[in-house]
Amino acid sequence: MNLDDFEDAIDSSVILQRGLAYYRDKCVLSLEMTRTNHYEADVAGTQLYTVTVTLDDAREVEDIACTCPYDWGEYCKHEVAVLYSLRHQLNSTPHTLVTRPKEVDLASLLEKKSKKELLSFLLSYARKSPELASALVAAFPSPDGEVNLTNLGIEFRQACEDGIECPEDDEDGWDDEQYGWQFSPTFRKKITAFLMMARSAIQEGDIRYGGSIATMMVHELSALDEYEDEDETLTDEVESVLREIAALFDESTIRPDDGSWLFTQFLPEAKQYKGTLQAVLLSLCLRFAETEGDQKVLSDYLVSLVSDGTQLEGQVNHTILTSLKFQHALLVKQGRIEDAQGIALDNLSYEAMRKLAFDYALGAKDYDLAEKLAKEKEASAYIPRGDMDWSVLLFNVYQASGNREKVRELAKMFLLHDRLDYYPILKESYEPREWEAVVDGLLDDLQVRDGAKHASLNRQNPYPEVLKGEGRHGRLLAYIQKHPRLVQNYQEVLLPHYPKEVFALYRQIILTDGEASSSRKEYKAVASWLRELSAIGGEVVVMDCLQSLSPKYMRRPAFRDEIQMVGLL
Repeated sequence: MNLDDFEDAIDSSVILQRGLAYYRDKCVLSLEMTRTNHYEADVAGTQLYTVTVTLDDAREVEDIACTCPYDWGEYCKHEVAVLYSLRHQLNSTPHTLVTRPKEVDLASLLEKKSKKELLSFLLSYARKSPELASALVAAFPSPDGEVNLTNLGIEFRQACEDGIECPEDDEDGWDDEQYGWQFSPTFRKKITAFLMMARSAIQEGDIRYGGSIATMMVHELSALDEYEDEDETLTDEVESVLREIAALFDESTIRPDDGSWLFTQFLPEAKQYKGTLQAVLLSLCLRFAETEGDQKVLSDYLVSLVSDGTQLEGQVNHTILTSLKFQHALLVKQGRIEDAQGIALDNLSYEAMRKLAFDYALGAKDYDLAEKLAKEKEASAYIPRGDMDWSVLLFNVYQASGNREKVRELAKMFLLHDRLDYYPILKESYEPREWEAVVDGLLDDLQVRDGAKHASLNRQNPYPEVLKGEGRHGRLLAYIQKHPRLVQNYQEVLLPHYPKEVFALYRQIILTDGEASSSRKEYKAVASWLRELSAIGGEVVVMDCLQSLSPKYMRRPAFRDEIQMVGLL
């Protein structure tokens, strides 16, 4: 690895980015050449770490080491920061580095500095050193909490930097490309501790102190954007924390002045995020934007998102959609309902905006508009997709408007597509005499459709369920005899009418499976069928099954054990 292009030799882009950030933030506090081609540096991290580097005459890195505990990869961020610093200094002043004095009269040195210079240095260094910040808080406690918040910010920033990890592979260690990044358990505990501090302050009425902790967390978490393109899991983790932060204010009464203050804290942070993460923070800004001025600021920002976004044909621009949804919500908050409906109707190409327009039309009993909005999106053949089922929304319109014929038409279609929950709705739409006249035809349609599909225990079968609901026991038995394994689902309703037939179905399954079984799992399943048959009153049939299977289970100890375990031998 050569100093001039060491980036190519470091596999982890995250470590490179963190090291570069440490270098730019001047965390490399000193760098000296202790002997020819051997360098030593102090780097501010969670504590002060020492990095040593040895080069050859061609600037190849022969050796590099750091006193930090990092052992997840070949290089740490402190080493990278020093490599950047060393390259810069050697390129600026080849082979000469200023050696810092080993002993300094600090008192004389500090006396020459002004209060402003000392304060600036301490605050700058404290941001990089939690140890110094903690020492300052202990030595000079502040009643207004300013130093404490500074310290908390430094502590949480360091937790963010050290709190991202990859799950470990049992054999080969961790692989960020295979497993992705996630929060470490230690970092999750730190997050919980900070959330508890913020919640406690808010519950005690100190909204601004709790809000400061919350916005500090939001600010520091925004630095994790570097991982967003690498792994969605980390984005999900950040979103979860942001939602917990938003929930801190759910049960608190916020005074107008505190609300306006919170708005000014969260809006700049929201601008640092994108996508779902930004939407979570904008929801907070919307909640706190109570004054006309704050609402104007929020509105202007939302409009700027639309103007900055580019809409490609056939694609959803999520930034524009987020802006439109919050513009709509802000107008509703202001009581400008018609304007809100206008912005929804002007952006119907976005399904979410169409849904907002639909909801308003349905609530306002504008059934013609609601029907039009739903029918434009309804599939010609019913194929429910995603979270937005426009056929169901259209059904809601017909229910609300009292259009009985359309309710029946769609309810039947849903039922034929395995939506059993529409069976009672369909039935209730008829008078009893009317229902008797149509139910047989409905059952015939269900039977035809069911026959075209594979009967399975793993899917909802409307045909037998409607037979059961209508008390058509003979027809239900005939169906079960074609699909014997469904007998478990319907034995309770069939037994009072057809006990012999039900027992025969159990016998058929037990003997077939018993002869074919060859593993402990299969023996256990057969024993379970036997136990169930005995429990529903088929003891005689159980004995007949045991007698028929005895040649096999007598030769298979595991089979015999399973039967004994259910108490039948």
